[in-house]
Amino acid sequence: MKLNLYSLREECNEVANCCHKNVNRIIELMAKYPTNSKLLGKYTKLNIILEKLCEYISSCCCNSDHVSKYIINEYASQCKKMVQLCIQINQYLNRDDADYIRCNKMIKICTNKYIRTKSKKK
Repeated sequence: MKLNLYSLREECNEVANCCHKNVNRIIELMAKYPTNSKLLGKYTKLNIILEKLCEYISSCCCNSDHVSKYIINEYASQCKKMVQLCIQINQYLNRDDADYIRCNKMIKICTNKYIRTKSKKK
């Protein structure tokens, strides 16, 4: 699979920027929703992981002009986890608070073309 590194870098920069801005907002909501703080803690952790992974991918795009398939698979895996977690968070928080921590935006930007199903070889 040949990647367009420019579009990958732009996408990763958007995800990293969104994740970076989310962390303090999520921590703020942990005090408001103590019963859901464990779920929000997972969301915080995943935002930090995805931010750093996207920074690494962007660096690879700029410095080495190559991104390995293993990194792309990890990116796809983390995005899939993010979408699942955001869907779960949307069930427990009210709409305004879910929008405040950008759950719907994360679902939109983490649903990408790099996530593909594994095909079986014959």
